[in-house]
Amino acid sequence: MRTNISKTYLVIGLLAISCLLLSAMPAHKAKRNPVYARLEEVLNPANGDPNSSNVDYSQTVNLTVHFYSDDACTTPVALPFDVSFDISYTGYYYSIFVGLENLSGPFGSGSGSTGNTTAFFDDASWEGKLVNNGNIDEKYRQDYELASISGGVIIKPTLTASHSSGF
Repeated sequence: MRTNISKTYLVIGLLAISCLLLSAMPAHKAKRNPVYARLEEVLNPANGDPNSSNVDYSQTVNLTVHFYSDDACTTPVALPFDVSFDISYTGYYYSIFVGLENLSGPFGSGSGSTGNTTAFFDDASWEGKLVNNGNIDEKYRQDYELASISGGVIIKPTLTASHSSGF
């Protein structure tokens, strides 16, 4: 009788230890398909003429992050989770008063929501000039890139629009 009770306690003890060990193990996560993100610049209507020496000119772009299921960025995919991202810029600013300055740094942060295939970020300055009596007083150009994104999303190079001649 005593042997049966000892065996019973031993079995219960082993079951309890097994349960504790199993509960401490990380849960198996199903492997998810990769998501690719690409910042895309789309030109807005221009103000003025970039080729005129007597007219002010400015051009902005829509900055939108697009999400894809393939490395070639041909098949849009709905985000399976929320993401946050950062956009940076590079460019230059020229002024007859200051000279030429190269510019770069963080531009801003945004987010994409579950179920969406795009995340609109902003209209952003892209290129332009100020003309005074036929002389260019100021001139600038900026380009943008997706600097970081959460959730293990893979960043692809920006799809950029072509700058006007002289910019």
